[in-house]
Amino acid sequence: MYPPSFREVIRSPEFERQLSRIVQGGAERCDEFIEGIELTLARSPDFGRPIYDGSPVRMVVKNPLVPWIRPAVVFYTFSESAVYLLSIHETVEGESDEG
Repeated sequence: MYPPSFREVIRSPEFERQLSRIVQGGAERCDEFIEGIELTLARSPDFGRPIYDGSPVRMVVKNPLVPWIRPAVVFYTFSESAVYLLSIHETVEGESDEG
């Protein structure tokens, strides 16, 4: 049995801009939070759910459980070789998505 292949993760410029606005401090923890999402999606891009039936854009909502990083929803799409992080937005505190 071969290990699962990992897709390349590509952050859009808009994703990067939005991410920098979300971080209030604790950048190292924010990096860990985003790296966790990237690792999950690189291995299992179908982890999130489509924004509507048949949409190629998917979303994953995560509550990082640390006070200086707000809960966020990440919008992304993927191909056979890559995951494209499109945008990230703060969401209602306490929401989460287990996949």
